[in-house]
Amino acid sequence: MFFAITQIWNDSFLLFVAYEALTMIATLTLYTACFWLRREKGAEFLSAGIIVGIVAAIVDTQSSLQMTWIWTFNNHGLFHLVQMLSLLLIAIGIHVSHLPNSNALTE
Repeated sequence: MFFAITQIWNDSFLLFVAYEALTMIATLTLYTACFWLRREKGAEFLSAGIIVGIVAAIVDTQSSLQMTWIWTFNNHGLFHLVQMLSLLLIAIGIHVSHLPNSNALTE
């Protein structure tokens, strides 16, 4: 469905942003429910990773942001730094979800 819509409105970045926002909110809702309702292993890390990813997207929209740490990073560079933290949390969540012992990371 998304592919068909992008073929009609192929020059609209706003369409991608809307799709990404809906996907991230739905995913965050599912993993948060897995954590709070079912106590699934790793769901807290997956939820945190998605939240950090959303924060990264917000950082990317702030064109006035800039930070110098070894190099100067503009908003796009900062987005990638924050997104790396998001991916790390998601990778930890996936790893923990496959461990036989649910408390293996905290022991």
